[in-house]
Amino acid sequence: MTQKEIEKDMKEYTGGSSFIRIGQLTSYLGQKNTNRVREKYTKDAFKLDGSPSYFIPDVAKNIFRAGLLILFFLFSSIPVEAEEFNLEGFEIMNATAYYQGEVTANGSKVHSGGCACNPHLGDVAIVYTLDGDFLGLYECNDTGGTEGLKNGTVIDIYRKNYTQCQSFMKLTGGKVYVKWIDGKG
Repeated sequence: MTQKEIEKDMKEYTGGSSFIRIGQLTSYLGQKNTNRVREKYTKDAFKLDGSPSYFIPDVAKNIFRAGLLILFFLFSSIPVEAEEFNLEGFEIMNATAYYQGEVTANGSKVHSGGCACNPHLGDVAIVYTLDGDFLGLYECNDTGGTEGLKNGTVIDIYRKNYTQCQSFMKLTGGKVYVKWIDGKG
């Protein structure tokens, strides 16, 4: 997600407000530790005097920067030879897309950058098309109810609407490369 997409998503989450309370931010991110969220994502963010509310564009910038650091770390540790996609550590999975629902299995609001999967696979999924095109990093915060999700053969990527789901399915043909990473926060 881009910084502007994160900002827009957060504003939707807060009902159009330009400020987000620390409890809302913690819930939005699917985290449990309010102090950790405050330390990590509200640094240098404009805060209303005497209020636990932070300016959404500042927080979105911090979330985006944190994501870039993760991407840098991930891509610096994934070897790529001569612009070829390296399959080491990746597995082919069936892929689906969903857009309905309000709350994920871990209690956070459904959001772009989230997916449903077997929770024992990992915390974050790095996803590529079978052609080797990077699709994104997806937080595994939902479990879904289908047998494929339960047995770990399917990853279900959240999209904002039906049209985006259709585009995702057309792009992937229902199959993707996935590498699972453990890590919280």
